[in-house]
Amino acid sequence: KALFNFQQALDIAEDLEDISLQIKAHDALGYVLMKLKDTQAAVEHYAFIMRFSDDEEQLAQARYNISFAYDDDPPMRDTALVYMLEAREIFKRYGDQTKVAKATVSIASNLREAGLLDEAAKEYQAALSMGLAASQQIACYEYLGLIASRQKRHAEARQHLEMALVLDRDNRKLREVYISTKLGKVLVDLRETQ
Repeated sequence: KALFNFQQALDIAEDLEDISLQIKAHDALGYVLMKLKDTQAAVEHYAFIMRFSDDEEQLAQARYNISFAYDDDPPMRDTALVYMLEAREIFKRYGDQTKVAKATVSIASNLREAGLLDEAAKEYQAALSMGLAASQQIACYEYLGLIASRQKRHAEARQHLEMALVLDRDNRKLREVYISTKLGKVLVDLRETQ
């Protein structure tokens, strides 16, 4: 239904020849299509914004959104990272701390998936000082724990995962099973190294 409504909005904006409304409609359609996992169609809508917008913040958001289409594709991961880094700098210039924080978490995830664990850990740590939503804080601590575990720093991994678990308990326990499983593995590894 949302897809249909936004497509109608785009049709009206095109009839009015209002580029500003068209950009807003393309952004909304891109967002819905990304949620529906139709990344190619979403990229086409964001590409429209990149071609026709003269607003630096809109362009940064479009690049940032496109980066998610590339982030799961190893050959394109570098492009995704560049788009995320560029967008974060623009969000900083415009003082949008919420977008800076979200971009920082995305950058950390990209680096982690690329195997750049030290760099990813630095980004996750930085993100934690940015006033993230609880779910993002949980993810940061969880991945910091995972990184520390992979690097055989089990005591540190335990601290991060325990913090993630505490935060998750205050956040409807949505990740409790996953975090507890990771924590259990860390506790076993910790016992084996003592």
